Amino acid sequence: MKAQAVAALAKKWADCKRCGLHKTRKHLVFGEGNVDADILIIGEGPGANEDDTGKPFQGDAGRILNDLLTSASLDRDNDCYITNIVCCRPTAKNIDERTEKETVENRVPSKIEREQCWPRLWQLIYMIDPMLIVTVGKVPLQALTSKAAKMGKIRGRVQTMVLHGRHTQLRYPVMPIYHTAYLARIHDHRPEGPWGQTANDLIEICNIIDHLRKVYYGIDVPDRWGREKRVKGKGKA
Repeated sequence: MKAQAVAALAKKWADCKRCGLHKTRKHLVFGEGNVDADILIIGEGPGANEDDTGKPFQGDAGRILNDLLTSASLDRDNDCYITNIVCCRPTAKNIDERTEKETVENRVPSKIEREQCWPRLWQLIYMIDPMLIVTVGKVPLQALTSKAAKMGKIRGRVQTMVLHGRHTQLRYPVMPIYHTAYLARIHDHRPEGPWGQTANDLIEICNIIDHLRKVYYGIDVPDRWGREKRVKGKGKA
């Protein structure tokens, strides 16, 4: 049922023209992954690689995300659903000072673009109903929680997102991490640097999920580093 609902939502938005981004897109990047996953990863918006493929987090940013997930014993296809604040690539034209040729570059989605895509995102969050939302970069964090703090101060600290349900408010824990496109530009891999901090954040994400699975589903906490066998229980883990 959940898979059918998400597929229907994706079909509904497949030809979206709510904002001007549809004029320059190659593909609308709705999202992909396991709709029953406990982790919902939300990025900023598609880049060139995503626009070409129609899939979120490709290229260097996607490779780094995949590596971080793998290092934390998480599988991208099975343990996560991945989407963005906006479904279409925001672009800006610039002049290359060296070649004097016009270039097309990524940019942050505008407030209007984010607002036009918001109904799609909140419906998706309702449908996925994740245990934890992971925001990649400051834009999705601000969009979901209105937090404007610098990533260096707020990353790795669980925030709260509130959605208004039919009868009550729904609260989701939100874990902000550095944008993987930012990590791609950083060559400092020391444990105390952004790379090491993000790796630790992914481990903490696992700890949070394991704790919530134990509380809600009675699933024993697994040893993700291979010292014990995971004890299977009921639920959607």
